[in-house]
Order: sequence, then C-alpha cells, then structure tokens
Amino acid sequence: MTSSSARGIYGHIGDLSPDYLTIPQTLTIGLRNYEHIAAIPSAIIQSAADKSQVEKQFKTHFGEMDTEAKYLEFFLEQFRFVKENKLPELEVFIAELALKKATFCSTIHRLYEQFHPTYYSLPNDTSLSLAQTNRCLESFQIMMQCMKMMQDKGLEIRLGSDGANGGRINISELILLCKYGFSVADAFKIATINGAKAMKIEDQVGSLETGKQVNLLIWDKDPFADYTNFSLGKTIIKDGQILNKAMW
Repeated sequence: MTSSSARGIYGHIGDLSPDYLTIPQTLTIGLRNYEHIAAIPSAIIQSAADKSQVEKQFKTHFGEMDTEAKYLEFFLEQFRFVKENKLPELEVFIAELALKKATFCSTIHRLYEQFHPTYYSLPNDTSLSLAQTNRCLESFQIMMQCMKMMQDKGLEIRLGSDGANGGRINISELILLCKYGFSVADAFKIATINGAKAMKIEDQVGSLETGKQVNLLIWDKDPFADYTNFSLGKTIIKDGQILNKAMW
C-alpha cells in the first residue's frame, strides 16, 4: 500500500498470497483506490475448495505456473472460473465496490502482451499452443466484460501501465479498451480525468479548463474516426511547450 498526505491512499491489494489482505478486508478499513483489475477474482475465490479447483483447472490447460507469463495468465483463468462458477457473487461484489465509490486501474496490456501481439510488441510467452492462446484470448475477453460491467455500475477505471515503456503501454491500453467494448470517449476519460480525480489533482490536470496545466497530446489522425489511430503520430505539449522529437 502506498500513500501521500496530499494525494490519498492507494492499494496494491488482492495478490495470490494468503499472507496479504483482500480487497473486501481493505474496503472495510476505508481503502478506495486499487491497482489492477486483474485482482478482482481473488476477492471472489476465497475458499480452499475454490482455490484448489481453479489451480487444477489452470494446470490442466497450461501446466505448472512456473514462469512470470504463466503467473499472469493464471489471473485470466481466474476470470473464467468466476464467470463459470461465481457470477452472482461477482455481481454482488461489483455493486458493493460501486456503492463505496472504489476505483481501479486497468493494467490490461500487461496481461495481453503475454499471449498476443500488441501494436508494438510480440507475445512474451512463446511456449503457448494455439489452443492455449485462444483460451487466454477468451479469458481476456471475459476480464474486459467484467471491467465494462464495473464501469456501467459507476466505478471509475484509471489507466495503468505497470511496466517499462509506459508511454507505449498506455497507448496500447487505449487501443485495447476500444477493441473490447469501450468508446473512444470513455478511453480518454479513463486516461485523463479519472486518474486525476483519484490522485486529487483534478484541479490541476485531467481536462481542458481555464487555469489547468497545458499538458496535451494531439494526434495526427483522429482516434474517434478509428481507434487504431492512437498508435500513429502525435504532438506532445508539456507545460504549454511543444516538445521536440528528440525529447520523446
């Protein structure tokens, strides 16, 4: 968990270790800003029987969870397990998160890049069979449906990179959001004002308003016409100054 006296408290909650607090536990003590949509299933899969079942399910289809890629692919398999076995519990949990005005960062590129090319990279996991790749893709779609459900219920989603090359990752996140059911307008909101509000700096950045900092991206081609234009050329303005290409 990280914090700043001026910017509130944020939690990296819901990992696979039983030594860590769960999202429901931290909700009761007032935490509202969470990292990573991928942690949602761990709040639902709590019993020893459920944990054993999803682990067995993953091993049947993917083998041992012995690499970072497999570890990340397991998060996707958890979404499939929840949809197939715990959907009512998921719906109740999302309603509770919405009631308490929780926010989550996306961090979807980190999962997608394990099994599928992105606009700038090849898959990390080269050991996957076609059937395994397709299963990851199906599970990823289930995760995106969950995230859309969360937004439709009023939860605010924030952009999250969780890796090196954060600029490229964030562009990939925008493309993936639009590819899997979010509007371009929603993607822009996720990338701007939602994060600013969670950090309590929406009076400084996050939207185009008088008195706010002039930090802008201006795309050469309109993303509203085609979301793949997110990956094309752009002008970067930082603190009101146009950056030279050598600077970015």
